[in-house]
Amino acid sequence: MELLYFGDKGWGDELLIATLMTIAVSITAMIIGFSFAAIFTPLKLSKYKSLNLVANIYTTVIRGVP
Repeated sequence: MELLYFGDKGWGDELLIATLMTIAVSITAMIIGFSFAAIFTPLKLSKYKSLNLVANIYTTVIRGVP
């Protein structure tokens, strides 16, 4: 249990910082994903062929990247 101590004796503070960083990266990725969804979903559902084409190209490229 000494490994979980905070300070010089353990890894507790490093684990806490890593946990907070993981949460921050997850929230940032979710915000970016929601932003792209808010932009490209209306384009995908658009009745205009040019806007629909842009959204289809974007979707094809994103799905095609491993």
